[in-house]
Amino acid sequence: MKKIFLFIVSVFIAVGTASAQQMVGKIARPVGATVGQSVASDNIAAKIQREIDAQMAASRAAGGPERYVGKNYQPTPEQAQDVFVRMENLLDKLPQKQSDFYRGKLDTVKLNNGLPDVNDVNTMKAYLAGYKLLKYFPNEIPRIRISYFAENSNILGAYAADFRDLEEKFGENWAYRWLSEKLYDGNRFKMLPLNLRDKIEPMAWEMLYSRGEEKLGVSREWMTLFMQDALMEDFRSVTFISDLDNHYNNWNVQVVLSPIFSKEKGAYFPIALCALHELLHVQNFFPGVLESVEGVYVLTELPNSVQDIMLADILYKKVMGIDLMTEVKYPNVNSVIDYGKLAVFFHKMVQQYPDTNITALLLKPEVTQYIQELYMPPYK
Repeated sequence: MKKIFLFIVSVFIAVGTASAQQMVGKIARPVGATVGQSVASDNIAAKIQREIDAQMAASRAAGGPERYVGKNYQPTPEQAQDVFVRMENLLDKLPQKQSDFYRGKLDTVKLNNGLPDVNDVNTMKAYLAGYKLLKYFPNEIPRIRISYFAENSNILGAYAADFRDLEEKFGENWAYRWLSEKLYDGNRFKMLPLNLRDKIEPMAWEMLYSRGEEKLGVSREWMTLFMQDALMEDFRSVTFISDLDNHYNNWNVQVVLSPIFSKEKGAYFPIALCALHELLHVQNFFPGVLESVEGVYVLTELPNSVQDIMLADILYKKVMGIDLMTEVKYPNVNSVIDYGKLAVFFHKMVQQYPDTNITALLLKPEVTQYIQELYMPPYK
Protein backbone atom coordinates (compact mmCIF):
# COMPACT_ATOMS: atom_id res chain seq x y z
CA MET A 1 0.00 0.00 0.00
CA LYS A 2 1.32 3.44 -0.86
CA LYS A 3 2.29 5.26 2.31
CA ILE A 4 -0.57 7.35 3.59
CA PHE A 5 0.54 10.49 5.40
CA LEU A 6 -2.88 11.76 6.35
CA PHE A 7 -5.98 9.75 6.83
CA ILE A 8 -8.26 11.04 4.08
CA VAL A 9 -7.27 11.36 0.43
CA SER A 10 -7.55 15.15 0.12
CA VAL A 11 -7.16 18.01 -2.33
CA PHE A 12 -6.39 21.71 -1.87
CA ILE A 13 -8.67 23.91 -3.96
CA ALA A 14 -7.95 27.63 -4.06
CA VAL A 15 -11.28 29.44 -3.69
CA GLY A 16 -11.17 33.16 -3.11
CA THR A 17 -7.82 33.13 -1.35
CA ALA A 18 -5.10 30.54 -0.96
CA SER A 19 -6.03 30.00 2.67
CA ALA A 20 -9.61 29.03 1.91
CA GLN A 21 -8.98 25.30 1.67
CA GLN A 22 -6.01 23.32 2.92
CA MET A 23 -4.71 19.98 1.82
CA VAL A 24 -4.76 17.26 4.47
CA GLY A 25 -3.61 14.32 2.39
CA LYS A 26 -1.68 13.45 -0.69
CA ILE A 27 -3.15 13.52 -4.17
CA ALA A 28 -2.75 10.55 -6.46
CA ARG A 29 -3.00 10.41 -10.23
CA PRO A 30 -6.50 9.18 -11.11
CA VAL A 31 -6.70 5.56 -12.13
CA GLY A 32 -7.51 5.47 -15.82
CA ALA A 33 -7.01 9.19 -16.37
CA THR A 34 -6.40 10.46 -19.88
CA VAL A 35 -3.10 12.15 -20.68
CA GLY A 36 -4.74 15.55 -20.29
CA GLN A 37 -6.34 14.56 -16.99
CA SER A 38 -3.02 13.18 -15.72
CA VAL A 39 -1.22 16.41 -16.61
CA ALA A 40 -3.97 18.40 -14.90
CA SER A 41 -3.68 16.16 -11.84
CA ASP A 42 0.09 16.65 -11.76
CA ASN A 43 -0.37 20.41 -12.07
CA ILE A 44 -2.83 20.41 -9.16
CA ALA A 45 -0.41 18.37 -7.06
CA ALA A 46 2.42 20.78 -7.85
CA LYS A 47 0.24 23.75 -6.96
CA ILE A 48 -0.72 22.10 -3.67
CA GLN A 49 2.92 21.54 -2.79
CA ARG A 50 3.85 25.14 -3.65
CA GLU A 51 1.06 26.45 -1.44
CA ILE A 52 2.08 24.21 1.46
CA ASP A 53 5.76 25.14 1.08
CA ALA A 54 4.84 28.83 1.11
CA GLN A 55 2.63 28.44 4.17
CA MET A 56 5.31 26.52 6.07
CA ALA A 57 8.02 29.03 5.08
CA ALA A 58 5.82 31.88 6.31
CA SER A 59 5.23 30.02 9.57
CA ARG A 60 8.96 29.47 10.08
CA ALA A 61 9.73 33.11 9.26
CA ALA A 62 7.23 34.22 11.88
CA GLY A 63 8.80 31.93 14.46
CA GLY A 64 5.89 29.54 14.33
CA PRO A 65 5.79 25.76 13.98
CA GLU A 66 6.13 23.86 10.74
CA ARG A 67 2.70 22.49 10.14
CA TYR A 68 0.05 22.02 7.53
CA VAL A 69 -2.17 25.00 8.13
CA GLY A 70 -5.28 22.92 7.50
CA LYS A 71 -4.67 21.01 10.73
CA ASN A 72 -7.53 21.23 13.19
CA TYR A 73 -6.30 20.18 16.61
CA GLN A 74 -8.47 18.27 19.01
CA PRO A 75 -9.10 20.36 22.15
CA THR A 76 -8.51 19.19 25.68
CA PRO A 77 -11.62 18.50 27.81
CA GLU A 78 -10.88 21.74 29.68
CA GLN A 79 -10.76 23.77 26.46
CA ALA A 80 -14.01 22.25 25.26
CA GLN A 81 -15.67 22.99 28.60
CA ASP A 82 -14.57 26.62 28.38
CA VAL A 83 -16.14 26.92 24.93
CA PHE A 84 -19.39 25.34 26.12
CA VAL A 85 -19.67 27.66 29.13
CA ARG A 86 -19.12 30.75 27.00
CA MET A 87 -21.48 29.44 24.34
CA GLU A 88 -24.22 28.96 26.94
CA ASN A 89 -23.77 32.55 28.12
CA LEU A 90 -24.61 33.78 24.62
CA LEU A 91 -27.82 31.82 24.14
CA ASP A 92 -30.14 34.55 25.43
CA LYS A 93 -28.60 37.01 22.96
CA LEU A 94 -29.36 34.88 19.92
CA PRO A 95 -32.56 34.66 17.84
CA GLN A 96 -34.80 31.83 19.04
CA LYS A 97 -33.95 29.50 16.15
CA GLN A 98 -30.21 29.89 16.63
CA SER A 99 -30.57 29.67 20.39
CA ASP A 100 -32.43 26.37 20.11
CA PHE A 101 -29.80 25.01 17.74
CA TYR A 102 -26.86 25.77 20.03
CA ARG A 103 -28.75 24.78 23.18
CA GLY A 104 -29.27 21.36 21.64
CA LYS A 105 -25.52 21.08 21.08
CA LEU A 106 -24.76 21.53 24.77
CA ASP A 107 -26.08 18.12 25.74
CA THR A 108 -22.71 16.41 25.31
CA VAL A 109 -21.13 13.20 26.55
CA LYS A 110 -19.25 13.70 29.79
CA LEU A 111 -16.27 12.01 31.38
CA ASN A 112 -16.39 10.74 34.95
CA ASN A 113 -14.95 14.05 36.14
CA GLY A 114 -17.79 15.97 34.47
CA LEU A 115 -15.70 17.42 31.65
CA PRO A 116 -16.67 16.91 28.01
CA ASP A 117 -15.50 13.73 26.32
CA VAL A 118 -13.69 15.09 23.25
CA ASN A 119 -13.33 11.57 21.85
CA ASP A 120 -17.09 11.54 21.25
CA VAL A 121 -18.06 12.69 17.77
CA ASN A 122 -21.14 14.65 18.88
CA THR A 123 -19.16 16.42 21.56
CA MET A 124 -16.67 17.44 18.90
CA LYS A 125 -19.49 18.67 16.66
CA ALA A 126 -20.72 20.77 19.57
CA TYR A 127 -17.23 22.15 20.15
CA LEU A 128 -16.84 23.10 16.50
CA ALA A 129 -20.23 24.82 16.49
CA GLY A 130 -19.35 26.71 19.67
CA TYR A 131 -15.94 27.69 18.36
CA LYS A 132 -17.46 29.35 15.31
CA LEU A 133 -20.22 31.01 17.33
CA LEU A 134 -17.74 32.58 19.74
CA LYS A 135 -15.34 33.63 17.03
CA TYR A 136 -17.85 35.32 14.74
CA PHE A 137 -20.61 36.48 17.11
CA PRO A 138 -22.47 38.82 16.70
CA ASN A 139 -22.03 38.50 12.93
CA GLU A 140 -24.05 35.82 11.19
CA ILE A 141 -22.11 32.66 10.40
CA PRO A 142 -21.88 32.39 6.61
CA ARG A 143 -24.03 29.83 4.87
CA ILE A 144 -22.23 26.91 3.30
CA ARG A 145 -22.62 25.36 -0.13
CA ILE A 146 -24.78 22.30 -0.47
CA SER A 147 -21.87 19.91 -1.09
CA TYR A 148 -20.22 20.84 2.19
CA PHE A 149 -20.83 19.01 5.44
CA ALA A 150 -20.52 21.29 8.45
CA GLU A 151 -20.63 20.33 12.12
CA ASN A 152 -24.44 20.35 12.18
CA SER A 153 -24.68 17.65 9.49
CA ASN A 154 -26.21 14.34 10.52
CA ILE A 155 -24.01 12.67 7.88
CA LEU A 156 -20.72 13.93 9.27
CA GLY A 157 -19.25 11.42 11.69
CA ALA A 158 -22.28 9.11 11.65
CA TYR A 159 -19.98 6.06 11.78
CA ALA A 160 -17.02 7.77 13.41
CA ALA A 161 -17.19 5.72 16.60
CA ASP A 162 -17.18 2.50 14.57
CA PHE A 163 -14.22 3.67 12.49
CA ARG A 164 -12.33 4.62 15.65
CA ASP A 165 -12.99 1.13 17.03
CA LEU A 166 -11.86 -0.41 13.75
CA GLU A 167 -8.62 1.55 13.78
CA GLU A 168 -7.94 0.86 17.46
CA LYS A 169 -8.57 -2.88 17.15
CA PHE A 170 -7.16 -3.60 13.70
CA GLY A 171 -5.06 -0.61 12.63
CA GLU A 172 -1.90 -2.60 13.35
CA ASN A 173 -3.33 -5.94 12.19
CA TRP A 174 -1.33 -7.13 9.17
CA ALA A 175 -4.29 -8.95 7.62
CA TYR A 176 -6.54 -5.89 7.72
CA ARG A 177 -3.75 -3.64 6.45
CA TRP A 178 -2.94 -6.08 3.65
CA LEU A 179 -6.58 -6.28 2.56
CA SER A 180 -6.88 -2.50 2.66
CA GLU A 181 -3.91 -2.26 0.29
CA LYS A 182 -5.12 -4.96 -2.08
CA LEU A 183 -8.63 -3.56 -2.43
CA TYR A 184 -7.62 0.08 -2.78
CA ASP A 185 -6.19 -0.15 -6.25
CA GLY A 186 -7.57 0.26 -9.75
CA ASN A 187 -9.18 -3.15 -9.93
CA ARG A 188 -12.55 -2.10 -8.59
CA PHE A 189 -12.77 0.35 -11.50
CA LYS A 190 -12.50 -2.60 -13.90
CA MET A 191 -15.49 -4.59 -12.69
CA LEU A 192 -18.15 -3.01 -14.88
CA PRO A 193 -17.96 -3.27 -18.69
CA LEU A 194 -18.42 -0.09 -20.67
CA ASN A 195 -20.87 -1.77 -23.06
CA LEU A 196 -23.35 -2.02 -20.15
CA ARG A 197 -22.96 1.61 -19.17
CA ASP A 198 -26.33 2.78 -20.57
CA LYS A 199 -28.13 0.18 -18.46
CA ILE A 200 -25.98 0.48 -15.34
CA GLU A 201 -25.80 4.28 -15.14
CA PRO A 202 -29.48 5.01 -14.29
CA MET A 203 -29.49 2.12 -11.82
CA ALA A 204 -26.39 3.53 -10.14
CA TRP A 205 -28.05 6.92 -9.74
CA GLU A 206 -31.14 5.32 -8.29
CA MET A 207 -28.88 3.43 -5.88
CA LEU A 208 -27.34 6.73 -4.79
CA TYR A 209 -30.73 8.37 -4.29
CA SER A 210 -32.29 5.45 -2.43
CA ARG A 211 -29.29 4.99 -0.14
CA GLY A 212 -29.22 8.72 0.46
CA GLU A 213 -32.77 8.52 1.75
CA GLU A 214 -32.49 5.21 3.62
CA LYS A 215 -28.93 5.28 4.97
CA LEU A 216 -28.03 8.97 5.12
CA GLY A 217 -31.39 10.43 6.03
CA VAL A 218 -31.33 12.99 3.22
CA SER A 219 -33.92 13.56 0.54
CA ARG A 220 -33.66 12.79 -3.15
CA GLU A 221 -33.86 16.53 -3.78
CA TRP A 222 -30.88 17.15 -1.49
CA MET A 223 -28.87 14.43 -3.22
CA THR A 224 -29.68 15.97 -6.61
CA LEU A 225 -28.43 19.38 -5.49
CA PHE A 226 -25.39 17.82 -3.87
CA MET A 227 -24.43 16.02 -7.06
CA GLN A 228 -25.04 19.06 -9.26
CA ASP A 229 -22.87 21.21 -7.02
CA ALA A 230 -20.10 18.64 -6.72
CA LEU A 231 -20.00 18.02 -10.46
CA MET A 232 -19.27 21.70 -11.13
CA GLU A 233 -15.69 21.03 -10.04
CA ASP A 234 -13.34 19.50 -12.62
CA PHE A 235 -11.60 16.99 -10.37
CA ARG A 236 -11.55 13.29 -9.71
CA SER A 237 -13.54 11.83 -6.84
CA VAL A 238 -11.97 13.07 -3.59
CA THR A 239 -12.86 14.10 -0.07
CA PHE A 240 -11.11 17.13 1.37
CA ILE A 241 -11.27 19.17 4.51
CA SER A 242 -10.89 22.78 5.51
CA ASP A 243 -10.51 23.98 9.06
CA LEU A 244 -12.26 26.49 11.29
CA ASP A 245 -9.94 29.34 10.36
CA ASN A 246 -10.32 29.29 6.61
CA HIS A 247 -11.33 32.32 4.57
CA TYR A 248 -15.04 31.50 4.70
CA ASN A 249 -15.17 30.76 8.44
CA ASN A 250 -16.47 27.27 7.82
CA TRP A 251 -15.25 24.00 9.25
CA ASN A 252 -16.38 21.40 6.76
CA VAL A 253 -15.80 18.28 4.77
CA GLN A 254 -16.56 18.59 1.06
CA VAL A 255 -16.95 15.98 -1.63
CA VAL A 256 -15.82 16.58 -5.19
CA LEU A 257 -16.64 14.13 -7.97
CA SER A 258 -15.96 13.32 -11.60
CA PRO A 259 -16.31 10.18 -13.74
CA ILE A 260 -13.60 7.54 -13.44
CA PHE A 261 -12.60 5.40 -16.42
CA SER A 262 -10.21 2.50 -16.17
CA LYS A 263 -7.03 2.07 -18.19
CA GLU A 264 -8.51 -1.27 -19.13
CA LYS A 265 -10.25 -0.64 -22.44
CA GLY A 266 -13.99 -0.86 -22.11
CA ALA A 267 -14.34 -0.55 -18.33
CA TYR A 268 -15.86 2.28 -16.30
CA PHE A 269 -17.00 3.18 -12.79
CA PRO A 270 -20.26 5.11 -12.23
CA ILE A 271 -19.97 8.54 -10.69
CA ALA A 272 -22.86 7.65 -8.38
CA LEU A 273 -20.65 4.97 -6.80
CA CYS A 274 -17.88 7.57 -6.48
CA ALA A 275 -20.34 9.70 -4.55
CA LEU A 276 -21.26 6.86 -2.20
CA HIS A 277 -17.55 6.13 -1.66
CA GLU A 278 -16.85 9.73 -0.68
CA LEU A 279 -19.96 10.03 1.44
CA LEU A 280 -18.78 7.02 3.44
CA HIS A 281 -15.56 8.93 4.16
CA VAL A 282 -17.72 11.75 5.50
CA GLN A 283 -19.62 9.30 7.69
CA ASN A 284 -16.42 7.69 8.97
CA PHE A 285 -14.74 11.01 9.58
CA PHE A 286 -14.12 12.09 13.14
CA PRO A 287 -14.22 15.89 13.62
CA GLY A 288 -11.16 17.17 15.42
CA VAL A 289 -8.77 14.51 14.17
CA LEU A 290 -7.69 15.77 10.76
CA GLU A 291 -4.02 14.90 10.83
CA SER A 292 -2.17 11.67 11.47
CA VAL A 293 1.35 10.31 11.40
CA GLU A 294 2.47 7.70 8.94
CA GLY A 295 1.13 4.25 9.80
CA VAL A 296 -2.00 5.58 11.47
CA TYR A 297 -5.41 5.46 9.81
CA VAL A 298 -4.15 2.91 7.32
CA LEU A 299 -7.65 1.43 7.24
CA THR A 300 -9.26 4.62 5.95
CA GLU A 301 -10.06 3.14 2.55
CA LEU A 302 -10.97 -0.39 3.63
CA PRO A 303 -14.71 0.11 4.34
CA ASN A 304 -15.04 2.25 1.22
CA SER A 305 -13.30 -0.25 -1.04
CA VAL A 306 -15.41 -3.14 0.25
CA GLN A 307 -18.53 -1.06 -0.35
CA ASP A 308 -17.38 -0.17 -3.88
CA ILE A 309 -16.98 -3.83 -4.79
CA MET A 310 -20.30 -4.82 -3.26
CA LEU A 311 -22.24 -2.07 -5.02
CA ALA A 312 -20.59 -2.70 -8.39
CA ASP A 313 -21.38 -6.40 -7.96
CA ILE A 314 -25.03 -5.60 -7.22
CA LEU A 315 -25.35 -3.41 -10.30
CA TYR A 316 -23.74 -5.97 -12.60
CA LYS A 317 -25.98 -8.76 -11.36
CA LYS A 318 -29.12 -6.66 -11.72
CA VAL A 319 -28.31 -5.88 -15.33
CA MET A 320 -27.30 -9.44 -16.15
CA GLY A 321 -30.14 -11.09 -14.22
CA ILE A 322 -27.78 -12.97 -11.90
CA ASP A 323 -28.75 -13.99 -8.36
CA LEU A 324 -27.09 -11.85 -5.69
CA MET A 325 -25.46 -14.85 -4.03
CA THR A 326 -23.88 -16.19 -7.21
CA GLU A 327 -20.14 -15.66 -7.37
CA VAL A 328 -19.12 -13.83 -10.55
CA LYS A 329 -15.68 -14.00 -12.12
CA TYR A 330 -14.75 -10.49 -13.26
CA PRO A 331 -12.37 -10.97 -16.22
CA ASN A 332 -10.72 -7.53 -16.09
CA VAL A 333 -9.89 -7.77 -12.39
CA ASN A 334 -6.28 -8.82 -11.82
CA SER A 335 -5.97 -9.25 -8.07
CA VAL A 336 -4.99 -11.89 -5.52
CA ILE A 337 -8.47 -11.26 -4.12
CA ASP A 338 -11.41 -12.91 -5.86
CA TYR A 339 -13.78 -9.96 -6.06
CA GLY A 340 -16.79 -12.12 -6.86
CA LYS A 341 -16.28 -14.28 -3.77
CA LEU A 342 -15.55 -11.27 -1.57
CA ALA A 343 -18.72 -9.51 -2.73
CA VAL A 344 -20.89 -12.55 -1.96
CA PHE A 345 -19.31 -12.98 1.47
CA PHE A 346 -20.17 -9.41 2.42
CA HIS A 347 -23.65 -9.65 0.87
CA LYS A 348 -24.26 -12.54 3.27
CA MET A 349 -22.90 -10.51 6.19
CA VAL A 350 -25.23 -7.62 5.34
CA GLN A 351 -28.19 -10.01 5.30
CA GLN A 352 -27.09 -11.45 8.64
CA TYR A 353 -26.57 -7.98 10.17
CA PRO A 354 -29.03 -5.75 8.27
CA ASP A 355 -28.79 -2.86 10.74
CA THR A 356 -24.98 -2.74 10.79
CA ASN A 357 -23.07 -0.25 8.66
CA ILE A 358 -20.14 -1.44 6.54
CA THR A 359 -17.52 0.02 8.89
CA ALA A 360 -18.96 -1.74 11.94
CA LEU A 361 -19.35 -4.91 9.89
CA LEU A 362 -15.57 -5.14 9.62
CA LEU A 363 -15.47 -5.58 13.40
CA LYS A 364 -17.60 -8.74 13.40
CA PRO A 365 -15.75 -11.96 14.42
CA GLU A 366 -16.84 -13.75 11.24
CA VAL A 367 -15.37 -10.97 9.13
CA THR A 368 -12.14 -10.95 11.11
CA GLN A 369 -11.81 -14.70 10.60
CA TYR A 370 -12.53 -14.29 6.87
CA ILE A 371 -9.86 -11.58 6.49
CA GLN A 372 -7.33 -13.66 8.41
CA GLU A 373 -7.99 -16.61 6.08
CA LEU A 374 -7.55 -14.39 2.99
CA TYR A 375 -4.30 -12.92 4.25
CA MET A 376 -1.17 -13.63 2.21
CA PRO A 377 1.71 -12.27 4.35
CA PRO A 378 3.82 -9.82 2.38
CA TYR A 379 5.31 -8.09 5.40
CA LYS A 380 6.98 -10.77 7.52
